[in-house]
Amino acid sequence: MSRADSEVLDAAPVATDERAACDAMRAEGTRLVASGSMIGLATVASTVLLGATCPLCIVGVPALIGFGVFQRVRGELLHRQLERESGSEED
Repeated sequence: MSRADSEVLDAAPVATDERAACDAMRAEGTRLVASGSMIGLATVASTVLLGATCPLCIVGVPALIGFGVFQRVRGELLHRQLERESGSEED
Protein backbone atom coordinates (compact mmCIF):
# COMPACT_ATOMS: atom_id res chain seq x y z
CA MET A 1 0.00 0.00 0.00
CA SER A 2 1.41 3.35 -0.97
CA ARG A 3 1.62 6.33 1.33
CA ALA A 4 -1.13 8.14 -0.60
CA ASP A 5 -3.46 5.16 -0.21
CA SER A 6 -2.68 5.05 3.47
CA GLU A 7 -3.50 8.73 3.88
CA VAL A 8 -6.82 8.30 2.06
CA LEU A 9 -7.77 5.38 4.30
CA ASP A 10 -6.81 7.32 7.42
CA ALA A 11 -8.86 10.33 6.33
CA ALA A 12 -11.99 8.30 5.58
CA PRO A 13 -14.68 8.75 8.24
CA VAL A 14 -15.89 5.15 7.87
CA ALA A 15 -15.72 3.32 11.19
CA THR A 16 -12.79 0.94 11.46
CA ASP A 17 -15.01 -1.91 12.66
CA GLU A 18 -17.25 -1.67 9.60
CA ARG A 19 -14.28 -1.54 7.25
CA ALA A 20 -12.73 -4.52 9.02
CA ALA A 21 -16.02 -6.43 8.69
CA CYS A 22 -16.02 -5.79 4.92
CA ASP A 23 -12.42 -6.92 4.60
CA ALA A 24 -13.10 -10.01 6.71
CA MET A 25 -16.12 -10.91 4.58
CA ARG A 26 -14.13 -10.64 1.38
CA ALA A 27 -11.21 -12.62 2.84
CA GLU A 28 -13.57 -15.35 4.04
CA GLY A 29 -15.12 -15.51 0.57
CA THR A 30 -11.70 -15.89 -1.01
CA ARG A 31 -10.80 -18.63 1.47
CA LEU A 32 -14.03 -20.53 0.74
CA VAL A 33 -13.53 -20.32 -3.03
CA ALA A 34 -9.94 -21.56 -2.63
CA SER A 35 -11.07 -24.42 -0.37
CA GLY A 36 -13.78 -25.45 -2.80
CA SER A 37 -11.33 -25.35 -5.68
CA MET A 38 -8.79 -27.49 -3.83
CA ILE A 39 -11.41 -30.06 -2.84
CA GLY A 40 -12.64 -30.07 -6.44
CA LEU A 41 -9.13 -30.70 -7.67
CA ALA A 42 -8.72 -33.57 -5.20
CA THR A 43 -12.10 -34.96 -6.30
CA VAL A 44 -11.10 -34.92 -9.96
CA ALA A 45 -7.76 -36.53 -9.14
CA SER A 46 -9.41 -39.31 -7.13
CA THR A 47 -11.90 -39.89 -9.93
CA VAL A 48 -9.16 -40.18 -12.51
CA LEU A 49 -6.87 -42.33 -10.38
CA LEU A 50 -9.38 -44.51 -8.54
CA GLY A 51 -12.40 -44.37 -10.80
CA ALA A 52 -14.67 -43.27 -7.95
CA THR A 53 -15.43 -40.17 -5.95
CA CYS A 54 -17.34 -39.40 -2.80
CA PRO A 55 -20.85 -37.96 -3.29
CA LEU A 56 -20.26 -35.43 -0.51
CA CYS A 57 -17.50 -33.84 -2.58
CA ILE A 58 -19.83 -33.54 -5.56
CA VAL A 59 -22.24 -31.50 -3.42
CA GLY A 60 -19.66 -29.71 -1.28
CA VAL A 61 -17.48 -28.23 -4.01
CA PRO A 62 -20.19 -26.11 -5.70
CA ALA A 63 -21.58 -25.16 -2.29
CA LEU A 64 -18.22 -23.89 -1.05
CA ILE A 65 -17.46 -22.02 -4.24
CA GLY A 66 -20.97 -20.53 -4.46
CA PHE A 67 -21.03 -19.40 -0.85
CA GLY A 68 -17.51 -17.98 -1.21
CA VAL A 69 -18.56 -15.91 -4.21
CA PHE A 70 -21.66 -14.80 -2.29
CA GLN A 71 -19.51 -13.66 0.66
CA ARG A 72 -17.12 -11.74 -1.61
CA VAL A 73 -19.97 -9.98 -3.43
CA ARG A 74 -21.73 -9.20 -0.15
CA GLY A 75 -18.52 -7.77 1.33
CA GLU A 76 -17.91 -5.68 -1.77
CA LEU A 77 -21.46 -4.31 -1.79
CA LEU A 78 -21.22 -3.44 1.90
CA HIS A 79 -17.90 -1.72 1.27
CA ARG A 80 -19.40 0.34 -1.55
CA GLN A 81 -22.38 1.26 0.62
CA LEU A 82 -20.08 2.44 3.43
CA GLU A 83 -18.04 4.48 0.99
CA ARG A 84 -21.19 6.05 -0.45
CA GLU A 85 -22.50 6.90 3.05
CA SER A 86 -19.18 8.38 4.12
CA GLY A 87 -19.14 10.50 0.94
CA SER A 88 -22.63 11.86 1.60
CA GLU A 89 -21.73 12.77 5.19
CA GLU A 90 -18.96 15.06 3.96
CA ASP A 91 -21.36 17.13 1.80
